[in-house]
Amino acid sequence: MIGAGIMGAGWSSMFATGLLWLGQRIKVTNRIGAVFTISASAGCDVMPILVGQFIASQPHVLLYLQLGGLVIRSLTFGLAVIVRSKLPLLDQKKTHQ
Repeated sequence: MIGAGIMGAGWSSMFATGLLWLGQRIKVTNRIGAVFTISASAGCDVMPILVGQFIASQPHVLLYLQLGGLVIRSLTFGLAVIVRSKLPLLDQKKTHQ
């Protein structure tokens, strides 16, 4: 139970930071915020199901899934930075108009 709480605390900071970063890059509407929230929630719902299927026969499955998730998130963040770096920040658009 303590490990699940620590893992949840780590996820919550990543969620808040990701939403803040997204808000600096694009105008976050209700629809975009909803997609972001549902996507984050779906990831949190899938992890216990996957771990529960394999934890008895392969105890290291949690570590491998966490590592895989970290790699996927890092690649996605890197791709988002590269794609979005070509466009100015929202604050810069307002000051130049």
